[in-house]
Amino acid sequence: MIARRVLLAASFAVCAALGPTALPLSCQDSQSGPASGTWELPSGSGKSDGFIDGILYLAPADTVRFYFDATLTDVFTPSLSQIKGTIDGILDDGFGPAPDYVVKGSYVGNANTGSGTFTCVIRRPGSTQDVGKIDGTFADAPGSTTPGTFSGEWKITQ
Repeated sequence: MIARRVLLAASFAVCAALGPTALPLSCQDSQSGPASGTWELPSGSGKSDGFIDGILYLAPADTVRFYFDATLTDVFTPSLSQIKGTIDGILDDGFGPAPDYVVKGSYVGNANTGSGTFTCVIRRPGSTQDVGKIDGTFADAPGSTTPGTFSGEWKITQ
């Protein structure tokens, strides 16, 4: 009888200690880390859309957490020195049904240098409630044949 109680108590202790680490990453309370990848601005005034092809890493180990794919759509601005647009994309971890999250945002920058900032909200598919965000900077020089880049930080709070 005592052996059973010791075994039961030990089992509860192990479950309590390992329980939080046994949860899948998608069920943990908060995830965050750096983001980076390719940023290709639209070719100008609605002629064609641009795109984001990036990766969101889980800090502190910098392991791949989500793949970030989005469309960049130019928005008219009367200022010839400014670029503005919208971001519509998804986050997918590569497992199970996609997408894991929907991403909506905007960007603004300097038309002469092709650099600027962006901000996005993260939502579950079919939801209007924000569960996270991505913020960062981009650089895609006008007329360059080399794709641009972006870097930033992301956070999802369940």
